[in-house]
Amino acid sequence: MTFYQRYVLEEFCSMYDIEMATIQELINQKRLQLTDKSGSFFSSENVRPELLTWINCLDRQIPVLFTDNNDLPVIEIRNDSVCLNFDIIGSAFYFLSGWQEIKSTVRDTHGRYPFKESLQYELNITEIPVVNYYFHILKDALQKALGTQFALRKHIPNAIQVCLSHDIDKINSGWLEGGFSELKKGSYGSAFSLLLNKLFGKDPWDNISEILALELTLNVPSTFFFLPSKGNGNADYRINQVLPSFEEIIAVKSEVALHGSLGSAHSSDNLNKEIDQFSKKIQGNRFHFLKYEPRTVGTTLDAVNIRYDGSFGFAEHVGFRHGVCHPFHPFNPDTSTRHSFLEIPLSIMDTTLSFASYMLHDEQKNSKVDRVISEAEKFNGIVSILWHNNYFSNYKYTGWKDRYIQLVTRLKNKNAIFYTHESLADIYNA
Repeated sequence: MTFYQRYVLEEFCSMYDIEMATIQELINQKRLQLTDKSGSFFSSENVRPELLTWINCLDRQIPVLFTDNNDLPVIEIRNDSVCLNFDIIGSAFYFLSGWQEIKSTVRDTHGRYPFKESLQYELNITEIPVVNYYFHILKDALQKALGTQFALRKHIPNAIQVCLSHDIDKINSGWLEGGFSELKKGSYGSAFSLLLNKLFGKDPWDNISEILALELTLNVPSTFFFLPSKGNGNADYRINQVLPSFEEIIAVKSEVALHGSLGSAHSSDNLNKEIDQFSKKIQGNRFHFLKYEPRTVGTTLDAVNIRYDGSFGFAEHVGFRHGVCHPFHPFNPDTSTRHSFLEIPLSIMDTTLSFASYMLHDEQKNSKVDRVISEAEKFNGIVSILWHNNYFSNYKYTGWKDRYIQLVTRLKNKNAIFYTHESLADIYNA
């Protein structure tokens, strides 16, 4: 068994109620035959496979890699053996491992792997969790080979799961940025009022208590990611200023987590120093600006005492950066095994929808958000939503608080189960 087949099958077994030894036995007895069309691709420096075709799964066309021939049935019974005629495992590995990001050297001005370099962008499948479709096909083949059915592991809820989160980047700049926005609109009285509130009250973006009160009325928990570094593109506050908010957050069963500062993804020592600044045990992290190096970030996170990360999402587009709508253990290219931390992939972010250089002018952005939700619902997967605290303000980001409420309400109407990142990690690490 190749390293990429083992990685994919281990991730499959962590999701479905079947053991790796059972799958290995089926393969050894030739009751299950896996097609491997990738050849030497995963031992090379190639970024893109030369061949792909499209097959139907659950009434949706999905790509399979390493072949351009789709004349064969996806699953075929030959001589009492269940045969997968397409390289489902190799295709799953390509997306789930982030192979294109590991092998590509292209980075944007923030040092991030660019969305428009991805195969998801080229194929227009970013809102489709293709790995979950591959897993559905593999599950079907395994059930035929076993002669019995199995389902998702019992600890995984039979419902769509939602993680709400807030990256706390700015709590002292609302009077300035909001005031400038009001001046541009000609609202001079409002701008002056902001200045007075700053001088004699508090900044409009110093609003963690207000967010907690709103989420209490909605009856949902959330995770607050705090930046421990000030200036140089990081926070506009020092961690001591927000320490009083921690107990307030914990009291309502929400979570305090680390928002790793710029550059911290490259150094476990720096990340540990940031963790040490917190007054409580930190379970998880999300990197500021979603800035990390795909080839080395996992090693950094493994070296610190972090149980989960929530950084793996495209800043430029909603959807599934690694093609999966469930938490997973990222691939370690140095050891060809799984990293120890759990990744809770990011699906939807406010800045993605509001930035002109991202999706602001995309006329289909609302339907794409709907598609992300419906696809996660199809597989009892997760939707991770990031709404910065300044997007709850009436200044500069008017209307985005209402959009958050509408999004949460829509998910509640789907009987979604809401978790903090920590509590979801508890489930998937079970």
